[in-house]
Amino acid sequence: FIYREKIEVGGGVKKKSPPSFFFFQLTTITTHFFVKKKKKK
Repeated sequence: FIYREKIEVGGGVKKKSPPSFFFFQLTTITTHFFVKKKKKK
């Protein structure tokens, strides 16, 4: 799992790196938003 590796690098499995997961979700949402905007134009 690439995601799990990122968590381990981000500061240990204990933390589970919630900020990284939130950032990933935010990026996905932003991408969808921009794609929708482009389609409208």
